Amino acid sequence: MKSIPFNKLVAPERDYIAYELSHFSSRLIGIYQPLKKNYRIELQYMEAWESRQGISDERELMSYLEVLNSKIDVEALQQKTGVLDYVDSSNSKKCSLTQNDFLPLSSSLVEKIVEGKAKGCPECLEILLGSSQGVNVFLCTHYALELNINDLYVSRAEYDAAFALLVKRYKECVKPISNSYVRLKNRKKHSLDLSPVLSAALTFTLRHGRLPRRINRNLTDEPILWSLMVDEFGAFKKGNEEVIDFDGARIRYDDVWRVYRQTESKYLVQEICNYMS
Repeated sequence: MKSIPFNKLVAPERDYIAYELSHFSSRLIGIYQPLKKNYRIELQYMEAWESRQGISDERELMSYLEVLNSKIDVEALQQKTGVLDYVDSSNSKKCSLTQNDFLPLSSSLVEKIVEGKAKGCPECLEILLGSSQGVNVFLCTHYALELNINDLYVSRAEYDAAFALLVKRYKECVKPISNSYVRLKNRKKHSLDLSPVLSAALTFTLRHGRLPRRINRNLTDEPILWSLMVDEFGAFKKGNEEVIDFDGARIRYDDVWRVYRQTESKYLVQEICNYMS
């Protein structure tokens, strides 16, 4: 699975990705829209707006780059921006964008969509495909797109790498690891101890370098969370199902994700992502 539906992540995690993480990765959040050929490619050198120019084929691209600097490495430009995939070239026809093409969005547009303020683009959607050697490559649609939170996807590779690094830094700063459970308990000032769900979610995150997920029935971390809970707190049979007794409350397998999503994820995201605050 190359990308994760944004709305499948828990709310605190979505907020962290949209308002914090997206500013550090230009290809973290994007959309899948079947634009076909309803777009154009524009190049701009650094911040010089007067250098902005649309190109339609490889010949125009080479002419543009030659005016800027004959030493610009076209192969490096292709690797970082994929510009040749979107224009006519000697090897292929102009790319026709389908629902399988991930188009990254700017952090400012992502925030507007998350806040419900992006009912449609006033002119056209402008997507920065990437930059190399001072050359910025933009994809601009020919028509406005109406986007909402259900259209957003998170690049799994980008997100998992960034979050794994965050967890690594966290584990280095909060030693011994047992301190993590103490810190998290202190965040929940009204609680005498960590709930089984929160304890399992923290253990999962420290071991796997990412937050628990539930994309669908086949892509879910619920079984792992439940196993961690049973290992630590024990379980007993009540009728036909196992339950965990915690502070007078009975927790069933079917309760795990609801409790994590509605309550415990907030504390876990605050602790891992904002541990220095």
